[in-house]
Amino acid sequence: MTRASLSYLKATFWNELVIDLKSIDMPTNPTTIADYLRYYRKLYNISRRQLEVKVNIPMNSIKSYEDKDIYPTREVSIKLAQFFNLDTKYFYDPFYENSLDIINILKKYRGNNTYVSVAKKVGVHAHTWRDWENGKYFIKRENFYKLKRLRIIP
Repeated sequence: MTRASLSYLKATFWNELVIDLKSIDMPTNPTTIADYLRYYRKLYNISRRQLEVKVNIPMNSIKSYEDKDIYPTREVSIKLAQFFNLDTKYFYDPFYENSLDIINILKKYRGNNTYVSVAKKVGVHAHTWRDWENGKYFIKRENFYKLKRLRIIP
């Protein structure tokens, strides 16, 4: 069999091919974002390619979310939740659900201290702390949870 004969891209029927994905390795108790995405995609009996087309998310991204436990962005998470008619909690973690006023929490925590002194406690550069306070950059997941562990944010 030649490589060209294996390519679905040259087939004229790729979008009409019906495969029962429900019968293929369904996660029994989804706990991660990857599990939930795989579970609901298979429950709806749609392939990654079909999801790509219907939700306008690159198939490589869908593959990464399912296979590499990469977290989708907030926008992608919302698209997935809307498509599957679910709460957004299934496709992103509490990090995205927070409605805290992080900027003011950080400013209040810093008080009269320097950026350098508070940033050192957290293990980030002073410019990073300043950019968080000024709203220039959104706090990444790892730093969000670090700030929670340090009880800087509730």
